[in-house]
Amino acid sequence: MTDIRGRRQNFDDVACPAEDCPLRGQKGRKNIVGNGTYLVGEERVRKFICKECGHTFNSRTGTASEGLRYSDADVSAALDLLRSGKSVKETAETVGCSITTIRRWSARINDDQTDSDDDFILSEPSMFRVGEYSVPKHIIYFPERAGKCFRNVLSQQIRGTGIKRYHVPFIAEIGAAPHMSQKDLARILPFDKSRISMVVNELMADGYVVNESSSKTWSLVLTAKGRRVLKDIDEVMGRASEKIFADFTAEDLDTYERLVNKMIKHLDEVQKYDPRNERRS
Repeated sequence: MTDIRGRRQNFDDVACPAEDCPLRGQKGRKNIVGNGTYLVGEERVRKFICKECGHTFNSRTGTASEGLRYSDADVSAALDLLRSGKSVKETAETVGCSITTIRRWSARINDDQTDSDDDFILSEPSMFRVGEYSVPKHIIYFPERAGKCFRNVLSQQIRGTGIKRYHVPFIAEIGAAPHMSQKDLARILPFDKSRISMVVNELMADGYVVNESSSKTWSLVLTAKGRRVLKDIDEVMGRASEKIFADFTAEDLDTYERLVNKMIKHLDEVQKYDPRNERRS
């Protein structure tokens, strides 16, 4: 029977942009699959998944339009209005968006300072000011660097095993709490339902996970093969952790955990913080 949707699309002209993907920037490696589309204005944006690393991205990733909720036509129209001498307010009213959005587009795409009082450049100094204190930059960025270290160590460990790095959190969660459903995984892992379904199906097809339920609610457990992989992963991550924290005493680790948890509590507040509000007050 012919598929009424037509032939499966080929994305050989698309490459994974993830920095830590082994196939980053390499086109034609058959690792990119489509993951649906969505509309931004009248523009259709296609979503992709990299089967090698599990990274999700879209046709706007890496372009000036990445992350924008308006179509390229809207952005271009706004910039044309600004260049023609229209004010930020007039441009926002014409395009139908906020003044803040127009300023962000201009600063991001054209690097124009449409309002020098409100625009600013975020630099990366070697020291950050925290009240009366100076905090070295490497302390702020340590979690990111540590995460990259663990990912690289993990990639080396699982290379050639058939396990992908994005499989690991699924194996770990299912191993820690057997008989989980896909809904349970969706509540724990920061992935959408389509990606969770894709990864679970891959793990089942490769013999790492099995569904022990015959009902609609799945009951996922690791197979013997999956448990061996989980044991190997735990061991390699444990060795990496021992090296990273080799000079830490038990008291140091307690202090580190307490301080990190204190920082985590404020992350949401920092992400919502808009420094321009203070300058206007």
